[in-house]
Amino acid sequence: MTTILPTIAITISLLGLICTLLKMIDEQKKYNKILYAKDKRIDYKLKIHQILVPNALDYDDLLSILQEQNPTVHVDGLEIRKCLYEMLSEHTILAFEDGTYTVDTAIIHDSFDDDDDEDTDHLWSTP
Repeated sequence: MTTILPTIAITISLLGLICTLLKMIDEQKKYNKILYAKDKRIDYKLKIHQILVPNALDYDDLLSILQEQNPTVHVDGLEIRKCLYEMLSEHTILAFEDGTYTVDTAIIHDSFDDDDDEDTDHLWSTP
């Protein structure tokens, strides 16, 4: 009887350890799936920005260009709409009444036209 109790305790501990390990593997899979989706969305946003810099396009043209860039990979239209919505909310692109999208060039010019150099002007002046 005394040899059975330690064996049962060890078995229960081992089963608890296995359950914990399986739960941790499941959580890691969920985390990797979320991380992959986030990376995919960033990739789509960069591609959309690159496509919209030279010209304004509507959703269908944008989707067809994305599909032409990599014909072996399926382009998810819902994911593209989510990217467009995020980019509109971040003010990186503009939407027009005719359904076209274009890059907000004011943001690009503002990043290069910083006139806040008054703080460092005294460093370059000669005494």
